[in-house]
Amino acid sequence: MKSVAELKNAHKGEDVFVLGSGPSMDFYLEGFFDNRLCVGVNHVYKYIPCQYSVFKEAMDPTDDTTLIVSEYARGWTKEKNKVGDYVFKHRSVASGLKPIDFDDETFLVSRSTLTSALHFAAHIGARAVFVAGHDCGMIDGREVMTGYHDEYRGCWQGNLEEYAAWLKSLPEQTHVIERWLRNEYGCQFVTMDPIAL
Repeated sequence: MKSVAELKNAHKGEDVFVLGSGPSMDFYLEGFFDNRLCVGVNHVYKYIPCQYSVFKEAMDPTDDTTLIVSEYARGWTKEKNKVGDYVFKHRSVASGLKPIDFDDETFLVSRSTLTSALHFAAHIGARAVFVAGHDCGMIDGREVMTGYHDEYRGCWQGNLEEYAAWLKSLPEQTHVIERWLRNEYGCQFVTMDPIAL
């Protein structure tokens, strides 16, 4: 795997769309994200074409997207990820929001992989980062977009109520991280989400 340092400013001045898997994704018209530079979070690329996909978890190789993966599986274990096109070292902020030092190989890792995707978008030189699908809540009784997690409703957080509570814990951390990235990289963040930001 190559270092993400090789992608520094690869898309300088472009608008980047960071796509989460929240239920609001169901409300975009088909093709809305076509011909846009999209960075998917986890498996979003299976539903919407994404040039890049950011993961903390190890996964199978694919030719459908360029995989950007954390050095360590799940962002914190001692097990190294073995699959990916580019790898980033990570600085965990999941346990506390303290200021960090930035470098070209290290991205933020928080409770949500989306914050690492935001960092990646800033790293590749985004002029503006448009965030979609980071809803941090439920819409019409769904916690994710149609089709995502259908094989195991309620996701990895346990039951649906626990997962919904976990989602509500994300916005505060996301706001702080966006502020750090805006100060460091000078890019703007624009939410397209109905709930969280």
